[in-house]
Amino acid sequence: MTKPLVLLSLVLALIQYAYGDKKVPTPAEELIAYEIELTEPSLIQALSRPEPLVRQNAAILLGRRSIRPAVPQLRRLLEDEFIYARLAAAEALGRLGDPSGPAALVKALQANNNPTVIYAASSLSELGNASGYEAVERISRDSKNAMDRLQAVRALSKFLRFRDKKPLAVDSLANGMLSDPAQPVRLAAAEELKTLRWEDVKRVFEKASKSSDKVISDIAEEYLRRNR
Repeated sequence: MTKPLVLLSLVLALIQYAYGDKKVPTPAEELIAYEIELTEPSLIQALSRPEPLVRQNAAILLGRRSIRPAVPQLRRLLEDEFIYARLAAAEALGRLGDPSGPAALVKALQANNNPTVIYAASSLSELGNASGYEAVERISRDSKNAMDRLQAVRALSKFLRFRDKKPLAVDSLANGMLSDPAQPVRLAAAEELKTLRWEDVKRVFEKASKSSDKVISDIAEEYLRRNR
């Protein structure tokens, strides 16, 4: 694959993870666009295709569908040149009960690349492992890159399922909505919070209703009207 196409694939993967599949095609739709059949043999064969996004999305579907015959090929994909194919393979292996997958994701938490860390932490959370929370929270608070913070905000909501992380994640999302310097990040945090109906979240929106950002204050007022 030529360098421009590799860069395009990377950008598309980043966008997909930043928006949490809210505004982009699903893995199945991505594969269909490449004329990949969604059968077990075709998905396994797709792990060897030259297109990075094909390998990534094939790994995602194989894991979600619990297709165990794919384990040997997924293990090989852990050495793929495309980081998101490697991470998708690692999560798929975790779903299939292969310990090499979660181990690869834990190792990826140490990467010197925020999107990689966020992806790994999110994948671990899908496997019931909250060990990546602190890294995601740090990125959401400290990164100088607005896209990194937006990705982190999207990922924070994945930790609401963990009892010990839930109040921490709510606080971090509240800080993002009220204090982040980039409006897209504030909006992303508001979108994640407005799906919740907890009293502590209601108090956050009461504070947000007084925000100088009219978009945020309007979202807060609408939330409060719906949750009186």
